[in-house]
Amino acid sequence: MQILQNIGKMPTISVGRVAQRILGRGTVAGFVVFLTITLGLIGCQTVPERAPIEKNGKVYGTTKGSFRNRWWNYYERALSFADGGFWADAELDLRQAISQRKTDKRRARTYGMHFVDYFPHRELGIVFYHQGLLNEALSELTASLASVKSAKAELYIDRVRKELIEKDKLDRRPPEVNIESPKQPYLTNAFSIIVQGIAQDDTFVRYITIGADEFRIDVSNREIPFKAEVPLVPGVNIIPIVITDLVGKKNKTLLKIEVDRSGPIIRIDEPVEVDSLLKTGFLLKGHAFDDQGLAEVVVNGRTSSCNGVRSFKIDQSLSLEPGEQRLLVEVLDLAGNTTSVTLDLKEDTKWKREGGTIEREKDHTPPLISIRGIKEGQTTFLDQAFIEGNVRDNDIVTQIALNGNDILDRPGKNLYFSRLVKLKEGVNVFTFRVADDSGNFDTKQMEIKRVPLKVHQVGSRLRVAVNAFKRAIIGSDQQQSYGVEDLLTSAMVKRSRFSAIERQLLGSLLEELKLSQSKLVDENTALKLGRILAADCMLLGSILERKDSVEAYARLVDVETTEILAAVDVYGEDVDIGVLRTLSEGMELKLTRELPVVEGLIVKGGSKEFILDLGKDAGVKSGMKLIVYDLGDSVVHPNSNQVIGRDFVEIGQARIQSVMENMSYGHIIENIGGMMIKPRQRAITR
Repeated sequence: MQILQNIGKMPTISVGRVAQRILGRGTVAGFVVFLTITLGLIGCQTVPERAPIEKNGKVYGTTKGSFRNRWWNYYERALSFADGGFWADAELDLRQAISQRKTDKRRARTYGMHFVDYFPHRELGIVFYHQGLLNEALSELTASLASVKSAKAELYIDRVRKELIEKDKLDRRPPEVNIESPKQPYLTNAFSIIVQGIAQDDTFVRYITIGADEFRIDVSNREIPFKAEVPLVPGVNIIPIVITDLVGKKNKTLLKIEVDRSGPIIRIDEPVEVDSLLKTGFLLKGHAFDDQGLAEVVVNGRTSSCNGVRSFKIDQSLSLEPGEQRLLVEVLDLAGNTTSVTLDLKEDTKWKREGGTIEREKDHTPPLISIRGIKEGQTTFLDQAFIEGNVRDNDIVTQIALNGNDILDRPGKNLYFSRLVKLKEGVNVFTFRVADDSGNFDTKQMEIKRVPLKVHQVGSRLRVAVNAFKRAIIGSDQQQSYGVEDLLTSAMVKRSRFSAIERQLLGSLLEELKLSQSKLVDENTALKLGRILAADCMLLGSILERKDSVEAYARLVDVETTEILAAVDVYGEDVDIGVLRTLSEGMELKLTRELPVVEGLIVKGGSKEFILDLGKDAGVKSGMKLIVYDLGDSVVHPNSNQVIGRDFVEIGQARIQSVMENMSYGHIIENIGGMMIKPRQRAITR
């Protein structure tokens, strides 16, 4: 076909004349001479020269510099023809480029140290798509993705698949979903839950939405496993899972998750002595209540199963060792919350023997509330707190509320409660309100400050500087992508996965070193600047601007080792500031997915070498940086004796050397003196 097309555009008069003269001789030798001359002419004109074409005031089919019949010349001219919609001309140039260099490749070297992103199969597939040759387009796009992943090829292969499905009416049923976890019904006291499953379709699954967030899918597939963490609030959580296939058919599944963070209410009626002479026997009476159901009641190590009942009567005779004065009651509910009571038998029985008074005026004094678990002004690094308390009154306690939410299941005179609460970074305020049936009430306010461990703060994440992207432009300069570097830096700051270096620091450094902005595009210069800025990585990128599209490709490069830790790309059409912002956020999200923040345990140590229980399944990869640290002894408040945190010791910076499926090998990359890496120490990716 290529030869026939070439022949069709050759100077046919000269060939015809030669043919007449030779064939007129009527000899075999003459025919051989004719074929030789004809093939020689074809070989000299592999692809006909084609002049640029003007359309609507713009010129297409142009290249920068001299056209030397090399693969990169044909590729560049093909893109220009395609921008003008001259598909046949673009096809001819792409075929010629492929004949010289067959495989799609990022940063293909042209000459010297010049590189281009080369995707002839992808672009040929797009040309076929616009010509309505869907099967041919599918074949070329598949070949491109087999060589190298690109967002543009993924977008167009989905467009081709959709049209083929609609054309041949292949989509016969909506997609399906198999939820692997959590199993229904589900009750928990957690602050988030992992939703995991598999989406399937008779054609292709394209979108998966879990709760309010879309699960990122780069390209459609017949079967896509998914896993996402979904935040939970107290009460009933309805989590919608929506699966959408390429033609828009949907499957909606609702997960019902009940969240209960209020521990059981324990009412102690009386711990009374039954053997006043020996003082070793006691009768404990009371009730345990929980609206979601009780699991078990444990009194001094003796366990009673509750089988999910909401109310359980406590009526036990206890025999204690001589001199033993404390009694422990623990009640566990079905959600995993525990409320515990430690009774000082001497004080409590004394209170009961004195008639149950606490030296207060009846009906005019509010309930007495005492809080355990948090103390005024407490500081912790934990992201949650467990609060326990006791409320007593001569009348009936009718309300126990925490920050406006009632947590009292049943009224009573001597009540014990517990609550699991989420802590935000900074100061958290907790206000308790208690009231009795005489209308008396009291409030108590307490604060707890959360200061995350250093390793969990954004300052411990990889310091990344976004370098100026190198731009290539097909056709006139549209300036569609200018500002993408700033938008990308802003996206990094917003998500806090990386510690982004302000781009103005790069500009200031250039001025100080008397370097031009063009020098910043040079990768070697950029890496040197990154070291001066104490950056861990530089984000080096390239952008191809065409008539109606922008394609950006970025590599996160370690400034010390020059190793590429992650490489991602994005593609957008009809570009405006909104699309550009979406592309920047998409690139940041892809980088975050390529380099997740995960935390694990050292399972085997040594002087500087260690094995970590994080592997490919956790998303770690060779070259990633780590912080190795240890949690020391518990820190106890000197006044309250409450545990408010733990000592933190940073051992040193490390790097992953090699990765297995469920573990990885790492080594310390800085001097740690006489410290040793030991099992049970921790490591978190930077």
